[in-house]
Amino acid sequence: MVPYEPKPPKPIAEKRTERDKEKIISEKKTDVPYTLTKVSEPSIEKPYLILKCKAERQIGAEIQKKRKIPILIPLLTSASGITASYLLYKTGRTALAYNIGILSIGSSAGMVTYNLLQKPKRILKEKEKIEPFVVRLKGTEYSSQVLPDEKGNLKISILDFAPFYEKGKIWTISLYSKGIRLDEFTIDPEPIASILLKPKYPPVLSFSVAFDDSTGDRDFFLDAEESGRIVLLVKNSGNSIARNLEVKLTPLTSVPYLNIPRSTKVEMVGSMEARRVVIPISATREVPTTTVELKIEVLEPYFQADAEPRILRFETRKFEPPDLIVYDKGVEEGEITTGKSANVSLVIQNKGTGRAEQVQCEIKIPSGITFLGERKIYNFGTMEPGAWQRIDFPIFVGARFPEESLKISLRLNERRDEFSKNIDVAFPLNRPIQRPKEIVVKGEEKLPTGVTMPPLLTVDVDINIPETKMKNPDAIAVVIGNKTYEDPKVPNVEYADNDARIIREYLIRALGYKEENILFIENARKSDFERVFGSEKEYKGRLYNYVKPEKSDVFIYYTGHGAPDIETKSGYFVPVDCQPDYVRIDGYALETFFRNIAQVRAKSMTVVIDACFSGASEKGMLIAQASPLSGVVIEKGVGSNLNLFTACGPEEIASWYPENRHSLFTYYFLKGLQGNADKNKDNEITLGELKEYLNENVTYGARRQYGRRQNPTFKGDESKVILKLK
Repeated sequence: MVPYEPKPPKPIAEKRTERDKEKIISEKKTDVPYTLTKVSEPSIEKPYLILKCKAERQIGAEIQKKRKIPILIPLLTSASGITASYLLYKTGRTALAYNIGILSIGSSAGMVTYNLLQKPKRILKEKEKIEPFVVRLKGTEYSSQVLPDEKGNLKISILDFAPFYEKGKIWTISLYSKGIRLDEFTIDPEPIASILLKPKYPPVLSFSVAFDDSTGDRDFFLDAEESGRIVLLVKNSGNSIARNLEVKLTPLTSVPYLNIPRSTKVEMVGSMEARRVVIPISATREVPTTTVELKIEVLEPYFQADAEPRILRFETRKFEPPDLIVYDKGVEEGEITTGKSANVSLVIQNKGTGRAEQVQCEIKIPSGITFLGERKIYNFGTMEPGAWQRIDFPIFVGARFPEESLKISLRLNERRDEFSKNIDVAFPLNRPIQRPKEIVVKGEEKLPTGVTMPPLLTVDVDINIPETKMKNPDAIAVVIGNKTYEDPKVPNVEYADNDARIIREYLIRALGYKEENILFIENARKSDFERVFGSEKEYKGRLYNYVKPEKSDVFIYYTGHGAPDIETKSGYFVPVDCQPDYVRIDGYALETFFRNIAQVRAKSMTVVIDACFSGASEKGMLIAQASPLSGVVIEKGVGSNLNLFTACGPEEIASWYPENRHSLFTYYFLKGLQGNADKNKDNEITLGELKEYLNENVTYGARRQYGRRQNPTFKGDESKVILKLK
């Protein structure tokens, strides 16, 4: 008989079930999974820092499996075999019963033995994907990502750090994984400096240029014996650094006695950056009156990616000598009497056609006369042609003074000895002498034909700019002066250019602003407004990008025309390319202006608007066939943290001040900053003090000169200090 064999069990599926259990042995992760070792330094041939990356321990899970026959199968096999053997034994089939019993017990024993002898199989789960390493250059915002190769090598290109190369500076490179700093390495870039300095791509260069007379008398002439500057702003809008640039100056006209460098080196202009280049020039005494033409070039040595050249024209003026005289004399008491004191007055004038420099007057009193004044030496500094200075001093004449007249000797010193002189001033004794009179002398310069009259230098707010100790390196300013309008029907704003220039000088010299932090625009077009302040759809303009959040004070000044939209009564700045009849299209809306600057995260914001928005001006209406509009909305959208000055109310006209070549409002604004607004004399000028000073003087000046209303307005923090005089 063939013994009975039970059917083998079905294969057990490869999955986690009660019949096929997995025992997880370990599953661990480490916080710092890698160690890094420097393999090689960068070189000229291989400008790479190569690091070896090694995992500190296995990232993943190790599991153990055993292939088993379920215990129920041998038990059922044994039970069924014994039962069948018993039943066969009862029927007399003893041999068959014996065989089936032995077979079932043997099968069960075999299955149990199989399970006991089965070895566990170790299986490692799939590793996690390695994330890129982050490479950072210490001291900069630069970072990049790099992956190791199959051998675990990290290859970091040092050429990527070329924009940050500085001679003698050591680089520190840090590596991060999953936000954890793994290690840092120092690199000396000097051995590969030659390839770091060589640009990969050509720069895109442009520049603006101007003649700057700020180191001289600020009359926009280069006078004999005067120094000036040629100032360039070189811009690089390319993706590569511009190095070793040459600014080349080539005279197109022959002008002797000028000291002009023919070449100036510019070491570097970074990508998307600008560099201010100042070139000093000077003229000797022999220079003639003429026009100088210079061809200005910015040359790039590697790709010859030169900027487009420009022609600069400015005027020189021949030497004019000063002539110091005693213009007049007087005695307060009406006569000088022996045995009594007297108060003497003298007026010193520069009668010449040239400027007198470092002028000093020294008084010498004869024997028998006692000088009662505090000083005998008076320093007048620079005296322009026609300028004068009055000095007053007391004396006592002894009773035994023997002379019939009193002779006072003056030594008038000028920087150049040839223009210094001794002058004797005689006063009769015991006889009537004229009392001092108010003397007003206004010099008139005779200019050569074809030379335009320079800006007046005798305006007090233009020359008496307070020199303070204020420093505000993070402050940003926008100064716009719109004088000349393209539409012939739009009258020019006569003194807007002078207003803007002098405001800029106060920002630099009195308020401590850096010159390069001032966005100065003359005759701004609508595109200029949008570029600086943003558009109706995009508020991030140049001003937004220049400001350091919560660190930068912002000062915005505008002088020019304003106009209303007749239908909406909304106010608009009038760019020089605007037609006021279409101001809603061509103008720059005040609502947009205030909304956009409110997005600028400045430390403080001060806005000064010297314009009117009624549609009227000193020379007539801006909008054809219209009358001045009332109810114009100016302050729509003004933020609560804004300090806002306006020159007049919404229905008024902003007046000019021709005698002082400024607008009425800006003249008194500058006058206030000189110290006149310091009501409590604490050497600090607050916005509230400035507001009161403007309200008093501008309102009175407009009524007295023009018989009309002009009431400046202010909204903001009156306690804020705008200027510290000491």
